[in-house]
Amino acid sequence: MTPSPKTFLERLRTWAPPVVLFAVLLGVGTLATRSTYSPPDLLRLTVLYGALAAALSGLARRLASRGTGAAIAGALGVGLVVAWHLQEQLRPPSVGSTLSTPAGLAWFVGLALLAATAQFLAVRRAPPPAPGSGRRPLMAALVLLVVLVTGYRSTGTFRWHLLRHNKLVGTPAVHLLSPTVGELEDEDYARRVGSTEDGAPPVVLRTGVALGGGPFPGGRGEAASASPEASDRARDVVFVLLDTLRADALAQWGGDPGLMPALNAFGEGAIVLGDLSANSSWTRPSVASFFTGLAPEEHGAAGWAWAIAPEVETMAQVFGRRGYETAAFVANHSAVDGAGGFDRGFDLFEPLVAVDGPYVRAEEVTDRVVAWLADRSSRGASAPLFLYVHYLDPHTPYLSSGPVPATVVSHGAAKRLYDDELRYLDRALGRLLASLEDSPRRPRVTLVTSDHGEEFGEHDARGHGQTLYSEVLAIPAILSIDDPLVPRERGVVPGPLEGRDLFGILLRAAAGSHLPIRQLAERAARPSRAATVSFAKAAEGAAWRYLLRPYRQRIYARMLERDGWRLVWSAYGDTHELYDLRRDPGERRNLAARRPDLVMALRAEMDAHPPVWRRTAAARGADRSLDRLRALGYVD
Repeated sequence: MTPSPKTFLERLRTWAPPVVLFAVLLGVGTLATRSTYSPPDLLRLTVLYGALAAALSGLARRLASRGTGAAIAGALGVGLVVAWHLQEQLRPPSVGSTLSTPAGLAWFVGLALLAATAQFLAVRRAPPPAPGSGRRPLMAALVLLVVLVTGYRSTGTFRWHLLRHNKLVGTPAVHLLSPTVGELEDEDYARRVGSTEDGAPPVVLRTGVALGGGPFPGGRGEAASASPEASDRARDVVFVLLDTLRADALAQWGGDPGLMPALNAFGEGAIVLGDLSANSSWTRPSVASFFTGLAPEEHGAAGWAWAIAPEVETMAQVFGRRGYETAAFVANHSAVDGAGGFDRGFDLFEPLVAVDGPYVRAEEVTDRVVAWLADRSSRGASAPLFLYVHYLDPHTPYLSSGPVPATVVSHGAAKRLYDDELRYLDRALGRLLASLEDSPRRPRVTLVTSDHGEEFGEHDARGHGQTLYSEVLAIPAILSIDDPLVPRERGVVPGPLEGRDLFGILLRAAAGSHLPIRQLAERAARPSRAATVSFAKAAEGAAWRYLLRPYRQRIYARMLERDGWRLVWSAYGDTHELYDLRRDPGERRNLAARRPDLVMALRAEMDAHPPVWRRTAAARGADRSLDRLRALGYVD
């Protein structure tokens, strides 16, 4: 029997609100990410959002039958849910308008009112609920709860999708069903700090290499102890670090040749380490790995509160023991500071403090270093030199394009501002490189590299220090030796390296090693690579702000890469991600549920690396004003 037009319209008005709500919830959860869902996970998510839409719409409809006031309350509830879902999934984490800003609050309230108005009009036009239908919202809520709990506990990939791409339901679930990130990280360190795999206390050499530990391939201790005094063959060493520089910003890594012409020209006449991975995705632990040749868990400076362990010898200390004069000029003195042990071994460690603005710009850094080099030359200094120069451009905030709004939401707009920073930085860096070329005194080793990259939406986020994907771990490294007794080397070394491997390569190259850089790098190539991120975003006393965004409060994750596979474990929800980098270089398809055997094997190797963990509290008195840390994006 064909239903009457009236019956058809009544059914349409009854079912349209939950169907539209379901489509919005599912569409945002699946389309607002570049990651892909497996069919089982997509089915679970469909049922989950179907139950949520049915429960919300059914409740709003029941409230509407009790009067206008109740109808408005029900509609506002639906509006708030929709607005929060859109806010969390369409706004990149760590950027854009937040509820603590007038613009963010206005955007959120506007969305909520728009959704609430649509819901109110829909339920007011719908027929009254049929007798006995009052249990439907309760049944839908029960289905929602069962699917959420069973799905959260059953497969790691579904839990990961909930936490990363469906925060509307993932955030309540992580509060109820998972330990906190801090608890898992502290538990990890409590098991490992101060012991080796067999439980015996570590024996630490002067070079900082623990017996039973994982030394630099080819011998980190050998590199640090070789040539204990400066010889006639000792070379000056200039270590230039460009904070936050992505590898693909340079032509040698597929970038625009016109973006950084001076650095690209330098790379054309030098050795390019084409597959270098940082040991962390933010500055402090990554630079500490450069300075010590150790993983973040080994050297100890994995987070803000921790420092390079006192028994670990730094690169500057090794050079000082060899008779070098050592100097450092550091624009990012919030992360690379004396309180963290980074000044150990430097005759001069100069934090470059901005008089006006969040940090000292590249031109000023170059001016200061060039002036110091000229003064040193006039003094007739004869000792070999180890010079560390740390530029902070192109770190946020982007200053080269004039006043920039604090809430740049578009990834494309942010990337254009980042590129403007690179152009500005390249001019200042070019002056420094030219100054070094114009004043040759003794053979020189020059390294230009970065501590980490930057995300621009490749995995729905922006910035760094949050994840362990390629866009934040892949870093450029260009190494040149200017020595009249050695032919100049050029070309790309493709072997897989970690940031900490530069420790041994630099020390050997500085000592006048007879081996070419290419051979030094090839000897250091690793069968597997690891990285760790440990980061606290919350300012002291502000933890309450993260009840709805716990993923921002504290971050702890570890990565292991072997044979073209990358495993990422995160303490947020205790999740695993597994990527086949040969078929999926963009890391879009999480295969952890399909290859549990491989997850277990890589996780076992991850848990065994490194065998020695350290934690040493950083000294008090670090120069870290909250305003400066906020400007740099280190705290919210």
